[in-house]
Amino acid sequence: MPLTMQNSQRRPNKRRRGATAVEFAVVAIPFFVLIFACIEMARLSMMESIAEEAAFRAARHVIVAGATKADGIDEANRMLAMIGTSDATITVTPSHNGANQAEIDDDTTSITVEVTVPMSSNTIFLSTFTGGLDIKKECSIETERYVGYYDGEAN
Repeated sequence: MPLTMQNSQRRPNKRRRGATAVEFAVVAIPFFVLIFACIEMARLSMMESIAEEAAFRAARHVIVAGATKADGIDEANRMLAMIGTSDATITVTPSHNGANQAEIDDDTTSITVEVTVPMSSNTIFLSTFTGGLDIKKECSIETERYVGYYDGEAN
């Protein structure tokens, strides 16, 4: 008996015609939700890292003599702008031996920079679920100013 290709040439059953569309609809929704969640989590991770880096760089920027609070805020905003972060709050707090100061001067012994990024205005999908949460990063740096006497001669 010769082999026939009867089964492979048979037309698909009319009852199975819409099955592919239904299967796609069932699988596509969770698949796309998973893809968008991965993108959102990656962006959230980037925002957290850049907020930490912005706090550190701003503190390093204003710890040098002659710098102002505005210089630190500008530096932090420059870093945050790299990934399109908006509505961030940057606070630069100089202190002298633990007491907060109004401005940075020669007596400043440490600088604390706090960067707060609201998730509600920086996420695409998670803002519905985060309920007003913020990413908050802080960096404190001590000054290393020499206060002794140096006459320029080697000992």
